[in-house]
Amino acid sequence: MIEIKKELKNEGVGDEDIEEGLEEEEGKELSEDEESSDDEEEEKSC
Repeated sequence: MIEIKKELKNEGVGDEDIEEGLEEEEGKELSEDEESSDDEEEEKSC
């Protein structure tokens, strides 16, 4: 994650913007994990 911050800083993005972006990415990953676990449960019930 630190490497990403360095790259974005080079592009002129502020620290706060970077942290918000990273939090959004983490949120997307979490929601994707939840969706995949639901699919597994449905397969078991069949």
